[in-house]
Amino acid sequence: MPDPYPHVTLVSPGGVLTRAFADGTHLTMRVTLGYLFGDEGVLTEMRERREPVPWENERVREEALEAIRTRLDVEDEVRADLLEWVGASPYYEG
Repeated sequence: MPDPYPHVTLVSPGGVLTRAFADGTHLTMRVTLGYLFGDEGVLTEMRERREPVPWENERVREEALEAIRTRLDVEDEVRADLLEWVGASPYYEG
């Protein structure tokens, strides 16, 4: 029988999502680069040396790295730091 209830997925401005699974578990993951700045942004995570939020998968992390390489709103030194931070951050195998 199909599930009669709608499901809503909310992604934070920083690109973070908590995904529910059928077995009742939940995983918090970064599904997109989102805004670099802000409470959940990658730049804030890096500057405050927080535990990195794992990426949804390797492809999403690679897309984020490419987006960082082409952004015009970050200085070269910050870009290099971000590329290192994101490149070393974990992702879920999928």
